Parts: sequence; C-alpha cells; structure tokens
Amino acid sequence: SQSLIRPTEKTIPERLPPRIAIREKSPLELPHILVLIDDPSKTVIEPLAARSASFPKLYDFDLMKGSGHLTGWHVAESAAIEAVAKALRALACPETFRRRYGAREDQQVI
Repeated sequence: SQSLIRPTEKTIPERLPPRIAIREKSPLELPHILVLIDDPSKTVIEPLAARSASFPKLYDFDLMKGSGHLTGWHVAESAAIEAVAKALRALACPETFRRRYGAREDQQVI
C-alpha cells in the first residue's frame, strides 16, 4: 500500500455484532491507535514531551497487573499542532524518503 495512513486490519462484518454489544452500554468509548514513526532525529514526539508540563493533563494512572503507567495530555495549542504537522510533512518529503531508504525516483513514500 502506498497510503501514508493504513489500517492494521480489515473490517470483518461478522465480528461487528459482538463488538457493538460490548460497547453499547459503555459510558465512554476510548478508541485507540498505534502510530509508528521512523523519526531518527526525534522531531515529532520529543518536542511535545519536552513541553508536556505546559499542556493540561487528561489522565495519569497505573495499568492493571503491573503492566505500566499511562499519562495523557491535551495538546490543543495551534503552534504545537502545527509543529507536529510540519515535522510529519518533512518526514514524508519524497527526497528525504529516497535519501533515507535508497528508494528510486519512481518509488513513492510509504
């Protein structure tokens, strides 16, 4: 696939009814995503992490059975969002991609 954003699984219609049944009485739906970024210069996430104290904290709790800890912040500041978008655009630059991976001119960013 040449799409910059790709699902990790396809929708299987027969799996929908049990998933809907589990969620229908839930007071809150928390969808999740996993973002994989090849960012050796640490231009996307790390600048946000360095400023995390300036963002409102949304949650901060231990996971069950000693499996870790989660903290989340609300990043709504337009300058911070634009910085992330700019960093992602730079990583998706075709010339940057070709240099990093030795891709040919006819190969698109993946």
